Amino acid sequence: MKKILLSLWMAATALCGFAARASASAVSEDVSTMKDIVLDLTNGNLLTASETAEQWTQLPQIGIAVADDGAVSRVDADAANAVAVLTGKWHSVEHGWAEFKAVVPVSGPVKITFGTCTWGGDVTVKNGEGTEVVTSFTTNTGVCYHQNKETNIVSAYYTGEAATLTIAGGSYVPYFAVEAVNASDIPNTATLTFDASAAEAQGVAPASQEVNVGTEVTIGANTSLYKEGYTLTAWTDGTNSYTAGQSITVNENVTLTPVFTANTASFADRTAEVTATWDFQQKNGAVSQQLQSKSGLVVTQITVGESVIDFPLTIDATSGKYNNASWQDWAQVNDGTILSLPAARGAVYTTYSMSDNSATTFNGDNGTFANYENTYTYEGSAAEMQIVIGGGSYYRWVKAVYPVAAAESTWKDIKADFTNGAFLTAEETSNVTAGLKMNDDGTYTRVAADDASANAIITGKFHSNEHGLSNFSATVAVEGTVKISFGACGWGGDVTVKNTEGETVATLNTVITANTDCYHSNKEANIVSAYYKQDKATTLTISGGNYVPYFAVEAVDPS
Repeated sequence: MKKILLSLWMAATALCGFAARASASAVSEDVSTMKDIVLDLTNGNLLTASETAEQWTQLPQIGIAVADDGAVSRVDADAANAVAVLTGKWHSVEHGWAEFKAVVPVSGPVKITFGTCTWGGDVTVKNGEGTEVVTSFTTNTGVCYHQNKETNIVSAYYTGEAATLTIAGGSYVPYFAVEAVNASDIPNTATLTFDASAAEAQGVAPASQEVNVGTEVTIGANTSLYKEGYTLTAWTDGTNSYTAGQSITVNENVTLTPVFTANTASFADRTAEVTATWDFQQKNGAVSQQLQSKSGLVVTQITVGESVIDFPLTIDATSGKYNNASWQDWAQVNDGTILSLPAARGAVYTTYSMSDNSATTFNGDNGTFANYENTYTYEGSAAEMQIVIGGGSYYRWVKAVYPVAAAESTWKDIKADFTNGAFLTAEETSNVTAGLKMNDDGTYTRVAADDASANAIITGKFHSNEHGLSNFSATVAVEGTVKISFGACGWGGDVTVKNTEGETVATLNTVITANTDCYHSNKEANIVSAYYKQDKATTLTISGGNYVPYFAVEAVDPS
């Protein structure tokens, strides 16, 4: 029967060429009738000089013939001895072809092999009916075939009957092989599944892995799941737990669930410098994620004292994109993507990108871009840093170096009513400089100008009980954004606010043009305000106003 089928197949070949030979009904079920196809597509093999003269050259359909000794040669796509037909584009001597597709009639189970590539991609295998008959696999492993042609390959198995297979993908294809195997020689496989559905955690679990039975799989560090106040310390199968760096031997299908342990320390407890690096590269353990028009997160770990805790960076891609699924050593991060992470005064933030991303901002400020890195030192007081990607490209990581936690803020809002002879007296007819200390009950006390407890240094001259001070100036050290208020007056004037560098950062005018009544006439309504809007610590010098019956500096949220 096998000989009859083989004769029919050879006859069909002679009459109808490749199309007839590719029919499953005309191919012998005997694996021994198939010729193995092994192709090294680097260095322009099988192609002409003109076809390899320029990248992305569209190649014609190319038939592949295999001699009895295994040697391969190029033939016409419809040649009687063609055992496969390839299509694609030429890329380079190292990476071979792109947009690759092979149509191969097989007579039974085969092993399908591709050369790997740092810029590889998914491979699909379909039969003549268009049904996917092999679980898609990827050539994107972080290493290239041309670097080690013995080891840098990946394989999958077709286990069915005779069929015409269409094998496509791989992004760049430096090596391709289809080799007959006996069904008994195909390794049994099992699936390792990571299931975090019941963990009440943000993020995504690592992808399931289909591996050969007996394979050891190393558990990676947590890079994609976060539960506030907890750290992912292990994965468990219900009997045994596996921490990062440990291996599990997969002998059958197994499901692991995360073990979250309550933290005994927090970021705020740090007493030494802390460095956090959120690595987007799959080759370094980052979980594959594709975020567009949605949000997600990346997790790293930091050490605080004796504790190692999970530390998140959230990704808002509702107006951008984050995708590290298509590469091993990059993530595509488009313009408008917002990365949010903890902030601290004095922290140094760095992003590493493939191209100039100097338009990226850090809480609204620009960093310094050089040698792929955009670096910014934060001097504000907000709890969160927002990095808004500009000049989006391909990114490897974001890093933050946090100094020792600052002592709890001693800031107190300053509110001072200078009417009715307060602060200065009628006897002080010339300018006087003194400190203003805010008390816990909201009142203030006059202290010496050099008193360490002073919250502001006030210079002024008594004018009257109604109008307070004249010749007014205040020096106030602020930690970030503040609201600056003055009591208004029909005989008010301009106020300027300058930072430590002498730059004018705010202005206001205390004149009420529609109402010549002063602050003392209506202390609720006759107040005017301006904002120092930079989330950056500085010392403000606030002067002017002509007559100043009321003065306030209050911390506000930068948002």
